This record gives sequence, C-alpha cells and structure tokens, in this order.
Amino acid sequence: MTKIRYTLQEMRLYQWIKNLLIFAPLIFVNELFNFSLLWKTVIAFFSFSFMASSVYILNDIFDLVKDKIHPQKKERPLASGKINLKTAKISFIFLFILSTLVGVFINWSFLFILFFYFFLNLLYSYRELVNFRTKIDPKKQFKEFDLSIVKSKF
Repeated sequence: MTKIRYTLQEMRLYQWIKNLLIFAPLIFVNELFNFSLLWKTVIAFFSFSFMASSVYILNDIFDLVKDKIHPQKKERPLASGKINLKTAKISFIFLFILSTLVGVFINWSFLFILFFYFFLNLLYSYRELVNFRTKIDPKKQFKEFDLSIVKSKF
C-alpha cells in the first residue's frame, strides 16, 4: 500500500490544479453546462494530467543522480528510495499510454498537442541531463532554447 502512496506522491497530483485551466474556454464562451463539451473537457483534463504526471516521473528519472544530492528534491519518492527505478519506469509508461488512450477520445488535434507537450518536456529534461553530465553551466548555455520551451508551454 505504501508503494502506491509513494507512486501517487511521485505523480505530483497537487500539480493537477494547474490543469483546471483547460476548463477556461467553456467558462468564457458560456458553455460550461453544455454536457457534450463539458464531458470532452473532463476527459481532456484527465488525459493532460496523466501526461503531466508521466513527464514529472520521467524528469525525476533523468535527474535522479542530481536530485539525490539536492536539499529539497532528495525527499521525493524516487530520489529518497521510497520507490525504485523500476516502479518509476513502469509508472511513466503506464501514465503515458493511459494519457494517449484517453486523449484519443477527444480528437487528433488534442493528441497532437499532448504529444507536442511531451516532446517539449522531453527536450527540456534531456538538456538538463546533458548539462549536468557535461558540467555545462545552464545559466550561460541554451538561454534562448530554455525561454522558447517555457514560453511554448503557456
């Protein structure tokens, strides 16, 4: 039971609150009570949230060595050893596939956005990993690349 609890903690469910922004268009166009649109938006919320959690786990896998020595991040379930690397990898794969399967019920455009979000985060995580292993100072390198990734997420 504790393994499940720590895996849920690794998913950072508290971050899902940011994904509630996906409901904003329904509110602004006064369609919040349109059941068909509301249902699709709920599905999109969960699909996007599952993808975001898979990204958090993948990033923690990439940053495992660095996180183990970080004052705050060392307390995360993966870095602290509360869940092992195998569990993290299985959780990542499960959430990625679940997100994709749920996203298929929206439309292909949504799926494209979902994969684009994943790809941007993958690039960002990979860049962090390369910087750490090659001792590149991230403050001096890739500033424009970082800004473009962060801007595109919003």
